[in-house]
Amino acid sequence: MVYWKVLRRNYHSAIANGKAAVKYEYGAWVQAPKWLRDKGYYLFVFCDRKSAEDFGERQKERIIVKALVKGKQKILPTFCSFWGLENGNLFPFSDTWPRGTVMVKKVMIVRGRGGNGKRRKDENKGKQ
Repeated sequence: MVYWKVLRRNYHSAIANGKAAVKYEYGAWVQAPKWLRDKGYYLFVFCDRKSAEDFGERQKERIIVKALVKGKQKILPTFCSFWGLENGNLFPFSDTWPRGTVMVKKVMIVRGRGGNGKRRKDENKGKQ
């Protein structure tokens, strides 16, 4: 099954910063930082393109990429403060996950398209 990931244009996590940040690369499996994995928090993707687009619309300078996943979790953990994540803490926060959010242990981005549906220039490198 194909999932969708919202990233910054530099291929870093769209929301997570600091100690929770993850850098993505095409064709490489990535995981959440060890301190998050140890607490049962992994990576987040969207189960459909529309959910990713709805979330990405609220973010500046974001791209939406296609992703393969491993270790899909059956339930989502408690929503946590982004400030806490940046600083290495999991503070429960009274909010809800965006529609279509799925937590997974590993993510590989395989093909990306910007929020406007156009192929990014860097995706064409090495293609004839």
